Amino acid sequence: MSLIIKGMEMPESCFDCSIFDNFCQERCGVTGTLVYGEIDPQRETLPDCPLIPLPEGHGRLIDAEAYVDYMQNRYDNNEITNGDWIDFRLSLKDQPTIVPAEGGTDNG
Repeated sequence: MSLIIKGMEMPESCFDCSIFDNFCQERCGVTGTLVYGEIDPQRETLPDCPLIPLPEGHGRLIDAEAYVDYMQNRYDNNEITNGDWIDFRLSLKDQPTIVPAEGGTDNG
């Protein structure tokens, strides 16, 4: 499971990260990756840093797979046309992925 920390800015380096204890730890507090020797933690973040910046002023984030299921149900019940279903799937596929899916494939 992931966690979003509202109001937290993306750190420019491991030392700038409020999760990383730069005085006591040699590893990232989230991934366990050894920091020293891999990068300069005062200037960089680890390549496997799990923090993902959200776009400035983004809209609400929804569960696209749940929306696909909803639209599939509407199509199965003849509430939308085949053309509507195809248009929906194509337009959804073209939308940018903000946060990748967990535990499966990213159909976004």
